[in-house]
Amino acid sequence: MSKKRNKSYIFKLAAILFAICFISTLLLTLCNYITKDRILQLKNQTATQAMQEVIPNAEFTDVNTEDFDQETKEMLEKNNFVEASKAEIDGKFAGYTITVSPQGFGDKINMIVGIKPDGQSYYAIKIVSLAETPGLGAKAQEKDFYGQFSDGKKGLLKVVKNSSGPSENEINAISGATITSEAVTLGANNAMEIVKILLEKEAA
Repeated sequence: MSKKRNKSYIFKLAAILFAICFISTLLLTLCNYITKDRILQLKNQTATQAMQEVIPNAEFTDVNTEDFDQETKEMLEKNNFVEASKAEIDGKFAGYTITVSPQGFGDKINMIVGIKPDGQSYYAIKIVSLAETPGLGAKAQEKDFYGQFSDGKKGLLKVVKNSSGPSENEINAISGATITSEAVTLGANNAMEIVKILLEKEAA
């Protein structure tokens, strides 16, 4: 009888544990189902706000690159492409925001670059996230650095050190963080190349 009771107890315990696991899984699934749309909505709002910091007063439409030929997709990937949006202000074409993720010193640097309709000039950039060294590469998020990528900058950019008056295609490096400075500048150049591809696609 003792063995039967032990066996019965084990079955009951297993049933209870199974019920707890099943209910927990069900609740997690339900919670995910209820919140996923809200999470996506918040993510989209955050992305839109970031893009509007780069091109103020604009409305954005995602650029669908899924139908691009393989060669073009490879060119986009080579340029650290993440996504692109077409900007309009008062119904008129206002350029693009390009999200890229160049490799920094610590990890990928996620950034948004605003390119004007001429495909040659910058609006601004927005550093979305990075994992660079505090006090050094992390200064890429400070306006003294990212503010250089704004109106007046044109064409493919290069990093210089300690310039008192950088030209329209020069970016002053962060002291002690040349790798991060070059990574962000590469991201801006990547965005410029990507816009050239998108404009060629539109013209075709």
